[in-house]
Amino acid sequence: MGSQRGPGRGPVVVVADFLGAYSLRLIPGIREVLRARDVPLLVHVNDYFTPGVSRLLRDIVAGGDLRAAIVLPMSKAQSHDDLDELLTAHPHVPAVALGTASGQRPTVRADNRAGMAALVRHVLDEGGAQRTVLVRGVRHHVDSLEREAAVREALAERGLLLDEALVVEGGFSRDVTYDAISALVRAGHRFDAVIALNDEMALAAVDALHDHGLDVPGDVLVTGFDDDEIFHPRCTLTTVSQQLHHQGRRAAELVLELLDGAPPRDVLVETTLVRRSSTARALSGATRVAAPVPAGARLDMVPAGQAAATNAALDMNRAFMSCTSEQDVLRELGSKLPRLQVSRCFVVLHEPGSEERPRERDGRLELVHPGGGTHPGAEDAPRFPVADLLPAGLRHELEHGTLLLQPLGVRGHELGYVLYEQESLLQHTAEVLRMDVSLALDTIARHRELETTVSRRTEQLRREIDVRERAEADLRAANAELRRSLHRDGLTGIANRSAFDEHLAWAWGHHLGDGGELSLLFVDVDCFKLYNDTYGHLRGDAALRAVARAMEASALAQGDLAARFGGEEFAVILPATGSAGALVVAQRMRQEVRRCAIEHRASLVVPWLTISIGIATVRPRAELQPRDLVEAADGAAYAAKAAGRNRAVVASAVPVRLPPR
Repeated sequence: MGSQRGPGRGPVVVVADFLGAYSLRLIPGIREVLRARDVPLLVHVNDYFTPGVSRLLRDIVAGGDLRAAIVLPMSKAQSHDDLDELLTAHPHVPAVALGTASGQRPTVRADNRAGMAALVRHVLDEGGAQRTVLVRGVRHHVDSLEREAAVREALAERGLLLDEALVVEGGFSRDVTYDAISALVRAGHRFDAVIALNDEMALAAVDALHDHGLDVPGDVLVTGFDDDEIFHPRCTLTTVSQQLHHQGRRAAELVLELLDGAPPRDVLVETTLVRRSSTARALSGATRVAAPVPAGARLDMVPAGQAAATNAALDMNRAFMSCTSEQDVLRELGSKLPRLQVSRCFVVLHEPGSEERPRERDGRLELVHPGGGTHPGAEDAPRFPVADLLPAGLRHELEHGTLLLQPLGVRGHELGYVLYEQESLLQHTAEVLRMDVSLALDTIARHRELETTVSRRTEQLRREIDVRERAEADLRAANAELRRSLHRDGLTGIANRSAFDEHLAWAWGHHLGDGGELSLLFVDVDCFKLYNDTYGHLRGDAALRAVARAMEASALAQGDLAARFGGEEFAVILPATGSAGALVVAQRMRQEVRRCAIEHRASLVVPWLTISIGIATVRPRAELQPRDLVEAADGAAYAAKAAGRNRAVVASAVPVRLPPR
């Protein structure tokens, strides 16, 4: 952010490593206070899976035009330490720590000890618990450490010692907690309460106990912390509210005090015990009791607007599969932004070679929404220092509203960043703009690198006649890798749509000559939009990869090809196979998917992931085309879904397409 802007007009930056339930309830409170003072807000979201601080954040902090910083807790110790070091090195940016104690800067935090002490008293004194399991969070995390200490102190006050055999690591993760509680039950440990240090882990404990035949709260009381208000079909969760919205407001107020010259101070926000059905047998006091979940509540309920955003994200993901250039990717992104409920968006990609110039990294503006269109790679696309975030003609966009800033990249390699505004702050949109766009751009960049490698090897051949044989081998290898990458689906690793079209054309021509039968399976993952709405984009991608592996394991004959057709749709080409053989492969495929045991509690069929399969068989002849076989298999898949899903349906015949008159 350059010197051309007036003093004091830069934004306040919020630094988070994940846009989840915690941060999404803090940010609106921050926004309310800053908006009332006409102070712009910038929310920088790190890549959760890459430890440390992004190069982009280092650039904008060092740029000198940030007004102040509000730092949310970091999930990884390296990220916390790197951020602390960065802010210490730049004292011109006053900072407030939110949720994490800091000896160097003022802090706004919830009173973890008082809240956890009240929770333990509720479980022990009113619930009568005798043997309590403690599910820890992240070891370096201050909230986790304070809450655990409060549990131990509350027990000690009653002359009780925590059995260390009942202390398990949860890592603030559902999967880790589910496995840990399951292991305790299988090992025969007896306990009557589970105190988890956040709500995610508590709900995982509820699932684990239920799956091992234990009732909550009949056999075991379960409590969490944070009051994330996550819907669960078996119970509502007793927890502690941190008053996150209020914490956000206090953090913003504290920042404004610092900017007005007030001395730094810490703020401790009162917590509230929230009693719900997971400790129902202990509900006798006067502490706040949350209203029950309405009888009509559904497992697949999502925040307002997120369902439409999910549909737009799936459409965009399908479109990305056919993109062959940055221009294609950005054009598809720009067309979907209104449906993603994004009101402003700017995409900046790093200039080639700028990574080698650490003190003068440049970016080029590739997309402006609304109204600016896309101009990827254009000679007149504005170039500017990335520390400025936007070129001079658009820098006024940083002076109002709330913009979310997310680096684009894969495996720690930054390609650029996306800067956007969304009033409703949907987590799903943040995941899509970071992961899907990053993957699409990275795939194209890798293809370009392979093409560059091929070109370089070819030139080397012309120059190095004496080593021609070795250079030719390198060229063949690079070309083969390029062809494989162009015919491989980036997400699942199986054949993509282009490879499917080529293989179907080959099989059709082969059987047109020998008169043999050709079968096609059209596979659709049942209720996949509900799966993504319920479990998120990352687990949705993992589910698609599992289905792809099951398909490849089922199509065993030479010449068979399993491919991703688009989105959650797959297709399998079975040369020299009649309808009976194709049905055998289809049933084997359904069994392989069932063996994966992928939970899908939002499914309208059964509580695990299933597939519907359409089967069509034909002997290719002159009056038919390959697309007739595809349409017949697609129609059979539609019939399978209409008949209740989780089944295979064989098309009665492949209709002949009448020529136009």
